[in-house]
Amino acid sequence: MMNVKTKLFVGFGTLMFLMFTLAGIGINRLSTIDESMKEIYSNRYKKVQMTSALREHTSKQARHVANLLLIDDTAASARNLEEIRTELGKVSQYLARFEAENKGGVEQPLASDIITRGKRYLDYNNDLISLYVAGKKAEANALRTGVGVEAQEEFLDSITAMTLYQEDAMTQALRQAENENSTTYRYTVLMTITSLLCGVAIMFWLVVSITRGLGLLSMVMHHFGNRQGTGLYRVPIQTTDEFGGIASTFNEIAEELEEISANERQLGQLNADQAWLQTNIAHVSTQLQSIQRLDAMAETFISELCRIIGAQNGAMYIAKQEGLATSLTLQGTYARNASEAMQEVVPGDGLIGQCASDGKPITLTNVGLIIWAFALHLARSLRYRWLCERLPIWTKSLPCSKCPPSSR
Repeated sequence: MMNVKTKLFVGFGTLMFLMFTLAGIGINRLSTIDESMKEIYSNRYKKVQMTSALREHTSKQARHVANLLLIDDTAASARNLEEIRTELGKVSQYLARFEAENKGGVEQPLASDIITRGKRYLDYNNDLISLYVAGKKAEANALRTGVGVEAQEEFLDSITAMTLYQEDAMTQALRQAENENSTTYRYTVLMTITSLLCGVAIMFWLVVSITRGLGLLSMVMHHFGNRQGTGLYRVPIQTTDEFGGIASTFNEIAEELEEISANERQLGQLNADQAWLQTNIAHVSTQLQSIQRLDAMAETFISELCRIIGAQNGAMYIAKQEGLATSLTLQGTYARNASEAMQEVVPGDGLIGQCASDGKPITLTNVGLIIWAFALHLARSLRYRWLCERLPIWTKSLPCSKCPPSSR
């Protein structure tokens, strides 16, 4: 599973790719349309304008020639002659432009035909002007009717052919531009919709990933701030991204905190047990300080001890050394008749004797008869040992509220 950084790179990288793709398609389509418009304007529309202008000037020139030959007014003839020369100059300029722009292609034969017939028409007009200026008006008129009309018609036919060709080419170019424009529109709309859908999907993907991680952090903070008991909440790790790493770190911190808390509780319990033991030992020692007789000391000691530990009854034995033999003699009882208790216990004989022999307590659990023996050095100066015996309890042992929690 990808982490958040990779998701952001992938998401925004995809969005940038879609944006550049859409921009590239748009630029390409616009370039195509621009080329089509240049083709229509530069190669088609301008040539249609040239042929139209050439036809116009040719028609004007032919009209002035007719006026020149038919009207005998000297002033009018001079004006017509000047107009003829002006129009011939313009026709000559347009023919030069056709010749300069004739770079081959499908229209080359048409352009060549215009240039050839145009030059023939210009030569005819130059000859006609020469005859008229020389005063040969009749020969000029005969030249016009014999050669000029035919030359003019051929020249106008070539111009018409070029005009029709350019208009047809311009119509096809316009249709092609329209088709390209429609294609560009469809591609642009398709890419726009695709980009929007992809953008929404990517944003939803990123938002879900980030909000899920933020929700995980919120849950972590909530449980951490509102924890109950001694345990800490464990975060379920569902992802391997940065938020999953945070959850894993939180779980590690929770385990360490629980371990530290358990150690602190254990240390506090040990301190509480130690304080309980010291307090009760000090209390028993205080009770025993003013007693001089051994039997009274034993009675007081076993009474205080049984009340402290919550025993139902008990007996205290004093170890006596006679030669190499050691025996335990009953010295005091609590909540029981002294005649009912064992008067003397030999070390190693029974549980009490074995407890005295080992110097360690023996505790039996999960049985009907529970015997609890406890031995303690009262003081180094007093070499006494005492032993507390807890006798039959035929149900489960009851908890002792006066004992420290660790010894209940």
